[in-house]
Amino acid sequence: MSEQQARLAEGWLGAPALIADMSWGQLDTTVLHVKAAGTTVIIKAAGPGNHHIGREITAHSSYTGPLLTRSRVGEMLHASRSSNLLVLQYLEGGNLSRVRRMNCPQAFMLKQVNC
Repeated sequence: MSEQQARLAEGWLGAPALIADMSWGQLDTTVLHVKAAGTTVIIKAAGPGNHHIGREITAHSSYTGPLLTRSRVGEMLHASRSSNLLVLQYLEGGNLSRVRRMNCPQAFMLKQVNC
């Protein structure tokens, strides 16, 4: 996360306290689970050449409404395409890439994975 992105996130959230760094260590994307203003959120930041955050902003702006009404996706709270920065409501759960049997259908049904 660049200094400019950190300043923008602080402007939106005050002084967020880090709970966990959830970054995958791929590309130049940072994913932080933080506590801010009495709630927990996810901050996603990427470098200027990274197109993934922009695609996620588009998805949250246009397509995730049905998922949001069923609590299957965190609400987009703040976003800046020009800064490649996104803040989402935190939802309990884990990264499916770390689930031993991520190809199991139950992994995508908000159930305990017992495959």
